[in-house]
Amino acid sequence: ESRLGSSPEPPREPTTDADTSFRYDMSHPRRGLAIIINNKHFNPSTQMEVREGSEVDQENLSQVLLDLGFDVRVYTDLTCGQMRRVLRKVAAEDHTDSDCLLVSVMSHGYQGEQVYGVDGLVHIHRLSRYFKGENCKTLIGKPK
Repeated sequence: ESRLGSSPEPPREPTTDADTSFRYDMSHPRRGLAIIINNKHFNPSTQMEVREGSEVDQENLSQVLLDLGFDVRVYTDLTCGQMRRVLRKVAAEDHTDSDCLLVSVMSHGYQGEQVYGVDGLVHIHRLSRYFKGENCKTLIGKPK
């Protein structure tokens, strides 16, 4: 394919097994599950402002993920404990026939390491740990 104002790309060499060994297998029957957590309203104790317009971002993201073949689940205004429970339940599901898992937490954050539930902060590693190999065997070797 060539683009206006650029020279055509040189012909590509055939790929070998070594070239593709780093790629994930994306040929499972299902693309996978996409979890969207959209925290918009926060308890006054957090001193966080309402995230106006976040529902538009959530709807746009949902549509893109649906277009990509994901099964999309949306959760709104979850506490830290609720976020952990939802993700723990998702990790307990069987993802054998899925290519991958996507989790999007739309919220305020802190120092790149924490996100806000509606009631306070939770470390990202506390949310992602449920999907580590020892906790979610059906996602081993799959992008998360």
